[in-house]
This record gives sequence, structure tokens and C-alpha cells, in this order.
Amino acid sequence: MIHFSEHERSHGSGKLPWHTLTLVMITIGLFAIGGPAQEGLVFDREAIGQGEIWRLLTGHWIHSDGEHLAWNLVGLGLLGWLIEMSLGHRRLYHALFAGMCLVNLAVWMFMPSLDYYCGLSGILNTLLFVLLIDGWLTTRRRIFALVFIAATAKIVFELMYATAIFTQTSWPAVPAAHLSGALAAVLLFLISTASKIKVKIE
Repeated sequence: MIHFSEHERSHGSGKLPWHTLTLVMITIGLFAIGGPAQEGLVFDREAIGQGEIWRLLTGHWIHSDGEHLAWNLVGLGLLGWLIEMSLGHRRLYHALFAGMCLVNLAVWMFMPSLDYYCGLSGILNTLLFVLLIDGWLTTRRRIFALVFIAATAKIVFELMYATAIFTQTSWPAVPAAHLSGALAAVLLFLISTASKIKVKIE
């Protein structure tokens, strides 16, 4: 059951976001040691089909170039910090796991022509939409609804024109991964809601 008490929501308040900082350092370390798009770690459809399933995890933490890394580090640092400090590190890991699963599923099942993939952008959309959904449900402030609409419009635009709005990296953007990441956040919300309803019934 996915349920977070008020204690858990405030857990870590006033402390450094060690889980987010650790993830940021791991991402930097992978790039520093292996460089861009490490051959043995990126999402490689043929290699995964031959049993190299670790790529379903590592592919998200590998980046195609320095600009790709920089943009994703900013997103991971900011969004991860906000989630860890306000909702707790367990919610952060739930979001990361859900994002990875849905992005992998989308790339593998619905994009058969995409042989290679890397980067955190899909998962970052999960973190963003988790924050927006929780922020709206908790405060009902319009800013969360407006940003939700803007972020959704951005994804729709990227899908329509098959390009990223803010970045132009050496590997082409995969807007469908951004959509999958956002849907992962919605899925987490639905699971949480269903769990709460079940608890009330019991």
C-alpha cells in the first residue's frame, strides 16, 4: 500500500537531501568515469534482448553529452530535493522506480524502431508531475494546476513535432518517454487513492 502520513511528508525537513545528492553524485561519476553514452550501459534493444537486462536501469543514468547531463542534473537536483524534503525519500524512490518501469515499457513495447536510449528526462517528468499532483491536492493553489497544464502542453508539443523544446543534444529527444514519465506519476496517484479507499472500507 502506498500511503504517506504527515510525519513522513515532513521527514527530512531542515536536513540535507542526502538521497538526492547521492543520486546526483552517482550520475556525475558515471559520466566522469565512462564519458558520454557508455556502450555497455545505455538502453540497447538488441543487447537487452540477449539478456543484458541491467541496461533497463543504467540506461536512465547515462547521458549522450555534457549538455544532456547538465540539464538532467539540474532537474534531478531540484525535483529530487523538493520531493525528498516535502514528501520523504521513500516517495522519491517510488517515483523513480515507477518512472523507470513505464519509460522502459513504452520504449520496449511501443517504439520498436528505437534501438538506443539514454537519459533521465522521462523519469524527471515523473518527479515533476508527482510534485504538481501532490501540491494541488494539498494546497489547491492555482500555480500547481497552471504548471501542470503548461507541462502537459509541452509534452503534447514535443510529441507533435518530435523534438525537445529546451534542449538539442547529440541524441534525439524521445518525447514519448516524457509522456510515459508523466503517466507514471498519474499511476502512482491512482494507486495511492485506491489504497486509501480500501483502508476506509476496511
